[in-house]
Amino acid sequence: MTLIIGPQGAEFVPDLIKPKQEDLKYRSDLFETGIADKFYKLREYRNIELQRSDWTVLPDVTISPEDKQKWEEYRQKLRDITTLEGAPGHIKESDWPTSPVGNYIPDNIKELFIYGYSDSPVGIATTSWVGTGSTFSSVFCARSSDYVAIGTNLIPVTNTDGIEVGDTYIGIGTENVNNLVVSGISSTNVISFATSTTSDIQNDENILFFRQIDNGYIKQSGWPYD
Repeated sequence: MTLIIGPQGAEFVPDLIKPKQEDLKYRSDLFETGIADKFYKLREYRNIELQRSDWTVLPDVTISPEDKQKWEEYRQKLRDITTLEGAPGHIKESDWPTSPVGNYIPDNIKELFIYGYSDSPVGIATTSWVGTGSTFSSVFCARSSDYVAIGTNLIPVTNTDGIEVGDTYIGIGTENVNNLVVSGISSTNVISFATSTTSDIQNDENILFFRQIDNGYIKQSGWPYD
C-alpha cells in the first residue's frame, strides 16, 4: 500500500511508486512526441498558406494599398503562428490568422489547433496534466511485530518490502509523529534509526515510512494516477 501526497491532498493506492512513475514518464514521452508532430503540421499549414498568398507580393499585381496592408499583416501573422500562446494545439480562436478574403477557420483546422476544439492534452510546461520537477512523497506501510516502548531506536516489523535506508518513519496510530530517518534494515526485519522514538508502538500496529521524491512525474491537477 502506498500513500501519495499530491497538490490537492493525499490518497492510498495499492501500487508502489516505481511502476506508476514509469507509467507517467511513458505518458509524458508520448505527449511530447504528439506535440512535435502537431508543431510539424502547424508549420506545414503556415507554409501552404504563405504559398497561396505569394501572389499578393508579386511586382506586377495590381492591389489597393489598403488590401496590400491587410495581406502583409495576414502573412506576418502566419509567420508568427508557431509562437502564439497555446501553440500548437490550444490556440485561441481569436488569435488565429484568417485570410482577408475568407474570414473563417475550417473545421478540420479547428480540430487540430484551436482551443476548445482540439482533443489533445494540454501537457507539460503549460497547464500541465502531468509535469516534471515537482516534489511529492510516497509512504510505505508496514506492520510492527512486537511492542516497542518510547526511547528505542529499533522497530521489528513483519516485513520490510519497499522500505529503504533514508526513508522517514512518521508514525500512525499514535498521537506523536516521530520523523525518524531509517539508518539500517536487518535481514531479520528490524529497522533501526539514528535517534529514538518519541511514542510507543503497539504489536501489529500499522506504521508508515515517508519518502521524498524530487524531479518526479505528477499530475498537476491532482493525483499522479488515473
